[in-house]
Amino acid sequence: MTATETALPRICDFPQEVTQDQCKFVQREGFIQFGRLLEDSDLIPLRFAYERVWEANPIEEEARANAAPGHRALSMEHFLDEPDIIRLIANEYFLRIVCAALARPPEEIEYAGGYIHRQRCQKAWDYEEFGWNGWHQDAQPSQAPLCHLNIWIYLDDCSKLDGVTQVLIGSCEQQRENLRKKRHPNDGINEMWGEQDSLDTGFFAEGPAGGGFAWGGFLWHRITPNRTGRPRRLVTWEYRHKSVCESEGSLYREKTTPEQRSLIAESLPEDKRFLVAV
Repeated sequence: MTATETALPRICDFPQEVTQDQCKFVQREGFIQFGRLLEDSDLIPLRFAYERVWEANPIEEEARANAAPGHRALSMEHFLDEPDIIRLIANEYFLRIVCAALARPPEEIEYAGGYIHRQRCQKAWDYEEFGWNGWHQDAQPSQAPLCHLNIWIYLDDCSKLDGVTQVLIGSCEQQRENLRKKRHPNDGINEMWGEQDSLDTGFFAEGPAGGGFAWGGFLWHRITPNRTGRPRRLVTWEYRHKSVCESEGSLYREKTTPEQRSLIAESLPEDKRFLVAV
């Protein structure tokens, strides 16, 4: 790991609390790493369920040539019948991190959807072949506090050589500063790309099996080349303020029927059923 990576806050394995410094970091930077949140008793069944879902949803023929980077995701309607995946909605460590980062009690948080991801390992690739440097963001910049958070859980130990996500440190604060000074939100972002465009100077969201990282907002990030041929398998859960889901909707509400939502709620512990809309 680089000196920058080792100096950044990181939530420990199976955290009993999230510190104020860790909360401030994720609210400022839009991300934070964490250690293991899943015991083997959860992780091993999750791996089997993950493989069942992919086998039931083979790659379409027209997509087979897309090996650079060949990143695929299946949204939650493909695994609603997999209890070893769905029960993670109520994971106590996920919720501890989400509630701390969003500064809300659990009752004001709602599960907003999820994906399973994999990076196909047909061959090595680089950004020149990709035809794009990969940097992007998933939301427009704002001065408002975080109102949603993604929890990425790796199914295997993942290093920077395995194609993990690279995040652009300082990109959220740079955009806020631009907004405050009435400049274009992306002023200075290109220069930051150049400064962090290497394995030595960039930050890569490495993590152990059962661990990963949390992120949200308008963080600039990108997929990175897989240099080892080892799989990068992960599950993504998104949580939002309940009021945001009620006013703007969510993937979960869009992709499920009332009957499915009722069954999912019943599969969760009774004291956690408030996490899913019915």
